[in-house]
Amino acid sequence: MKIIKLSATSSTNDYLLELLRNDSLEQPHLVYTLDQTAGRGQQGSSWFGEAGKNLAMSLFWAFDGLAVDRIPALGWALSLAVRNLLREQLSGEIQLKWPNDIMSDQRKLAGMLVEPQLRGGSVRSVVVGLGVNVNNTVFPEQIRAISLRQLASEEQDAEALCLELAGCMMEALKGVPHANLERLRVDYLQAQMGLMEWRQFQIPGGKRMEARIADISPQGALVLEDRTGIRTTYGLKEIRFCF
Repeated sequence: MKIIKLSATSSTNDYLLELLRNDSLEQPHLVYTLDQTAGRGQQGSSWFGEAGKNLAMSLFWAFDGLAVDRIPALGWALSLAVRNLLREQLSGEIQLKWPNDIMSDQRKLAGMLVEPQLRGGSVRSVVVGLGVNVNNTVFPEQIRAISLRQLASEEQDAEALCLELAGCMMEALKGVPHANLERLRVDYLQAQMGLMEWRQFQIPGGKRMEARIADISPQGALVLEDRTGIRTTYGLKEIRFCF
């Protein structure tokens, strides 16, 4: 694996994607920084990070033609791998929030962005961005977030964590081409924050509804069930959790 450390960058994913546009990458590449100034989340969401205290990393991984129906499995496998690693190091429950957030005490600990690169009808590679709140202790009021330092009550080694995370993410990516998709989907579903609990959600049109997470579709969409038993499927940016 080639490792690139940046003193600062607007986005580690954008940096890797630019490398990919200018060169034919084959070996895994890891790019990371402790000062990301304009990180991107799912569907253009921004990522908050205090300079020098958060970890932003992106991993490039090549496939020998991954079937497109396995794209949802990329997010499932990677989210579970990161969640499981953090669970080993921290006390307290670590859960997932659809699609690719890692949560503790209903606060965001880490967020992931998975960007598959398609060619010839299959996935030829993927760039995975991961932002982790490592040593942050102050967050804007409007952001429900928490850091590893707050959970562990001591300062964390962000660079050592980066290498551990890269290792578990690569193992997850290795397994995706041959993974049992149904088992992986169920494992991802079972790790969801609020699974089968009645909660408030904001749906298209700005309306609120009481519902519970009932399932994750094979295509990776969120399935909510309302009080009448009706199930509705929602894609990215169509639904928002209300805390």
